Amino acid sequence: MHLVLLCAGLALFCWISWAVRYHFVSENMPFGMKLVSLFSVTGILLFCYFIWNFPPNEIRTCATSILFMITIVLFRWSLAATRGKNFGLAFDPKTPAGITALGPYRYIRHPFYTAYILYWLGCAIATGSELSIVVLGALSALYTIASVREERMFLLSAHAEEYKKYKQRTGHFWPKKATS
Repeated sequence: MHLVLLCAGLALFCWISWAVRYHFVSENMPFGMKLVSLFSVTGILLFCYFIWNFPPNEIRTCATSILFMITIVLFRWSLAATRGKNFGLAFDPKTPAGITALGPYRYIRHPFYTAYILYWLGCAIATGSELSIVVLGALSALYTIASVREERMFLLSAHAEEYKKYKQRTGHFWPKKATS
């Protein structure tokens, strides 16, 4: 079963990497994105090493499989909602063209980052490795920095008022709790 998990984790990593390369539009790769890439490659190498050498138990395999499935659904939904909108890479300095409130963006402002965090959480759970937890923490911090930076750019753009309203009704990485 651990080989299936290994193949699934690798396939998901490759799909996300391919989609990031061809879905997002940036003139060059910002330094922050280079850091994300470095930690991501480190993370997938650790995942492969630990899954191959120290297969996870059934509970960790099941939890990881669920997180990978949620990642697939959220990432695919986010791709569909942003197709053709020329989203930039993380840390891209260009001013946002507009606000997207379709698909998962109706509930959360940064669903791509949420999908990535869920993927790396799955990898950390699967390996049970402290090194994988460090990768999860580093990448989560980088995604948080990128998202805060993007929000600051929106608030300084012509879309500031619209973004403030959008921000009130949506969660950052997780849906907001419904208020009555």
